[in-house]
Amino acid sequence: ADAGGLLEGRVEVVEQMGSEDIIYFVAGGKEFVASLPGGSELRPDDSVRLHLELEHLHVFDLAKENRLEN
Repeated sequence: ADAGGLLEGRVEVVEQMGSEDIIYFVAGGKEFVASLPGGSELRPDDSVRLHLELEHLHVFDLAKENRLEN
């Protein structure tokens, strides 16, 4: 992500959950998960460009399985 909170990557998986879609994507060699409003037309292998709302960002340490504080 740049200073403006922009993240560009490639979609790997889309889970359509009704009111929201959960997308798994890779950006800069790292894996990310995002929750979007339901009904997105994203599909695996699509390019995605997301603006991060930093106040809603949650970061996790997968090795320790806990959330890191912002």
